[in-house]
Amino acid sequence: MKRVNFLLDTPIAWLEISGTTDAILGARWVLDDDAVIGSGLRSVAWKEAAEQQVKRYFEGSLYAFDLPLEFVAADAQIRSLKAIQSIEHGNTIDFQSFVAKNELNDLRMSDVMYAVGGNPFALIIPSHRVDLGDGAMGGSPLQRIDQQLREYEKRSVRLAS
Repeated sequence: MKRVNFLLDTPIAWLEISGTTDAILGARWVLDDDAVIGSGLRSVAWKEAAEQQVKRYFEGSLYAFDLPLEFVAADAQIRSLKAIQSIEHGNTIDFQSFVAKNELNDLRMSDVMYAVGGNPFALIIPSHRVDLGDGAMGGSPLQRIDQQLREYEKRSVRLAS
């Protein structure tokens, strides 16, 4: 199966989304210095939906993504990533509460922390909403972006009220 990649320019940073013709395999933040923009991306079913949903998210009219994701990970990581999707837009939760609320106590905490910190679906699965307990937040290692996303979501929730 062929793999495709494309970059979306968001108000915070470039978002690279990659996948097959059927589903998204990953999404990661790319800093301006690392972004290489090309052309010739062949059409895949999820590309337009991803572009529209990311745009709507940053316009404040979308709070949860509905895109075809293909999880290529251990069961513990998949369970943890799916649990992250239940955290509502504009909210954060500390790591211990996240584990307890989602009944992940039967997993090794290092596996859950790896899922949060190593989330392969940046933005689409909002791991930036999980506080790892030392002031650092989950999601990508690009902590500045995680902080900007949390601030953006809090503003958008206030504006919607």
